[in-house]
Amino acid sequence: MKASRSMAWMGTQHALRLIVGLLTAVVLARYLGPALYGDYQSVISWVLIFNALAAAGLQSVVIQNLATQNQPGRVLGSALRIRIFFTGFSLLFCITLPLLLGMHSNLWYGVILMSPLLIAQNGDLIEYFYIAQANPRPAVLMRLIGLLTVVFLFVWGLLTQQSWYFFLMAFVAEHIVAAVG
Repeated sequence: MKASRSMAWMGTQHALRLIVGLLTAVVLARYLGPALYGDYQSVISWVLIFNALAAAGLQSVVIQNLATQNQPGRVLGSALRIRIFFTGFSLLFCITLPLLLGMHSNLWYGVILMSPLLIAQNGDLIEYFYIAQANPRPAVLMRLIGLLTVVFLFVWGLLTQQSWYFFLMAFVAEHIVAAVG
């Protein structure tokens, strides 16, 4: 019963995020046009590559250790130290490689605006704790609050005709809100 409830919470969250993501992608693509939407997606892709490096592949290991060991503080502390180390290198490379590769300055500014996402993703460790306890509800609720935040910012950005940088910041804001939970 507890496992099915956990799966329902996680499934609902993923379904809502997919639906909202699809709708916002379509509307944003029409609003920005092909060139700016391509820039927007290029910056997101670039930063998410380094986000994967910052995660250091710890998710399954941390969840398994949290579920089987009686020392969650020790497991989370070790994982956080590893994540901070990899986040530092990811930030360094994420920001400096575009300069070395000759990335256009508009894209580089977008990378700078999105770089806090790498730091915010360290909050995923809290979510791993709840998943290991088969109680994803608090983490899912914070992710849904983050989703509502980005929808609000997205609508406001469209109504006030913000630049594509604003929408990058809305993307980051969603992840920061989810990480705080």
